[in-house]
Amino acid sequence: MKAKVVIDLVLASAFVLSTVGHAAPPATKYQSTLTDPTAATGATIHITKASKVQIKVSSGAVTFSLKLNGVDVITGGAPDTSSMNTFEIQILVNGATHSQDFPFNIINGKIDPTTSKFQVSNALIPGGPLAAGTPIEIRRVRLIQFSTGEDFAVDGITTK
Repeated sequence: MKAKVVIDLVLASAFVLSTVGHAAPPATKYQSTLTDPTAATGATIHITKASKVQIKVSSGAVTFSLKLNGVDVITGGAPDTSSMNTFEIQILVNGATHSQDFPFNIINGKIDPTTSKFQVSNALIPGGPLAAGTPIEIRRVRLIQFSTGEDFAVDGITTK
């Protein structure tokens, strides 16, 4: 009889502990490489060198960074110089999809350093304001050429 009571107590405790909500594991950095879109687009530029996106969390804010190299004009291969391109991150916050867009410039085939980092307060993240500990799911990253409105780079990998 005593053994059954002990087993019932252990099983009940295990059930209660398994149903208690757990905080999201600390994920303070996201990084992804950039590659060509999988389908042809009308963009007149493309990336030719390793480039990446980084997203870092600090106290009360999220910083979105773009490291872009080797952006060349498709016809002729000259390094591109253009402004008002769009760095778009599609995120899922609190069950809803949102986009966070940032304008950036390219100078001689590289990101203009003055438009490579964007810090956003947790209060201003789409889907927010966000409390500390709220997870943000990264769904998609794309770079959009201003003059054509077409993607010229996306997050992903390229096979060898």
